[in-house]
Amino acid sequence: MVSSSSTPLEDTILIRDSLCNRKRLEYAIFGGIASIIYGSGRATIDIDLLVRIDIDALEEVYQSFLEEFRPVKENPLEFFKAYFVLPVVHKSLGTKVDISAALSQFEREAISRGKRLRYGSVEA
Repeated sequence: MVSSSSTPLEDTILIRDSLCNRKRLEYAIFGGIASIIYGSGRATIDIDLLVRIDIDALEEVYQSFLEEFRPVKENPLEFFKAYFVLPVVHKSLGTKVDISAALSQFEREAISRGKRLRYGSVEA
């Protein structure tokens, strides 16, 4: 899955895309990476991910991401349930990812309008 010619950020996007697809989680990348994909010169060192989930599935999604990522906050599940954001780091690549729960209609519509695009050597 991970390529020797890709960057840790690209590898993390690919791993996260695979995880979301396996778990059937609808998602969208937003923030700095999305800006770069659409032509902005913005620099970023993390990936912002919006995941469509129901509030009663927060713990299940939390557990899914622990397969590849480690939380960075103390009491991460409680933090996720309180703020609907789960800051994590990929276990081997060290890439930071902020996972946000798409609970509002606006966020869910944003995900439904999403499309797969390339970032470097990967597509998500």
